[in-house]
Amino acid sequence: MPRSGSSASRPGFMRNQTQERIEELARERAAAAIDLALVEDGIEIGKKMMAEMIANYPSQGKSPASRRRAAASRSAAPRHPTAATATSTRWPLRPAA
Repeated sequence: MPRSGSSASRPGFMRNQTQERIEELARERAAAAIDLALVEDGIEIGKKMMAEMIANYPSQGKSPASRRRAAASRSAAPRHPTAATATSTRWPLRPAA
């Protein structure tokens, strides 16, 4: 079933983008084969591109959706009765038996 939303929500999106970037780099360098050094160079280019995009994002790296989720989680009541007393709400403590 197709997913709606941005292209980043597709399964394998980052892997596919990385593969395309590495293949393009191989064509630019007229490489006969893709080796580890070429793959590492392609990944580094991708990391630099992502760092630039995050640095230039108008909300200092926070998307509107992540700000809404953060605001909602701060105002929401704990899902588990002991979640408020746990050190981390990711894994709430279970009541003693």
